[in-house]
Amino acid sequence: MIESAVSVERLTKTFPHGNQRLVALQDVSLALEPGELVCVVGASGSGKSTLLNVLAGLEAASGGRAEVRGRVALMFQEAALFPWLTAAENVEIALELRGVKRADRKRHAYELLDRVHLRGFEKRRPHELSGGMKQRVALARALAQDADVLLMDEPFASLDAITRDLLHEELVRIWRASSLTILFVTHNAREAVRLGDRVLVFTSRPGRVAQEFKIELPRPRSLDSPELAVVAGRITDRLHQEMRVDGH
Repeated sequence: MIESAVSVERLTKTFPHGNQRLVALQDVSLALEPGELVCVVGASGSGKSTLLNVLAGLEAASGGRAEVRGRVALMFQEAALFPWLTAAENVEIALELRGVKRADRKRHAYELLDRVHLRGFEKRRPHELSGGMKQRVALARALAQDADVLLMDEPFASLDAITRDLLHEELVRIWRASSLTILFVTHNAREAVRLGDRVLVFTSRPGRVAQEFKIELPRPRSLDSPELAVVAGRITDRLHQEMRVDGH
């Protein structure tokens, strides 16, 4: 039996809220097999980011269990690059933290930037890069961590539609060429269907898995395809049900 790359069982996470406790996640259970790309969709405040923070070890679970097998990297909505460093130097920081020798770091950084189609931009600083390019550097930095599991928290949400579409293609290309397991959080149903093997719909707060959709559309997938739109429509309808239940 293959061990899950990500395993979450009855996970609960609460935060102090005045004299009470705010329940962000309640009895969340899910599993990702090695090499899967699974998307989580939910309304704002449904605990999606909290789930990633617990899996990344940035937050402690209040109850239940959350485990990741192997090394984990987390990619945020904002690129969060160091503005005084070049693109290559931003990637080199991750390599240094991983223990890569100084003599090898520059070569590795250039190779990773090439993988995300940024050859020729290695010496540019963040203010010289577009939003999409910054996210490519952030993706290269995440890959530099040589992670087994990549957690992605709405990394393309702030980008224009064309750039987002290109980065979808890049992410799928890199994922299919590797053994990465990816858990991708988004509030965009079309994005989730474009990328995911499966899509998990979260309830509104407290967050938990309301329904799972297995995406059986052939790859590569287009955001404009009628088949994708139909599946995304079903997921959106389920999201609306959850929001109505919560009184939104």
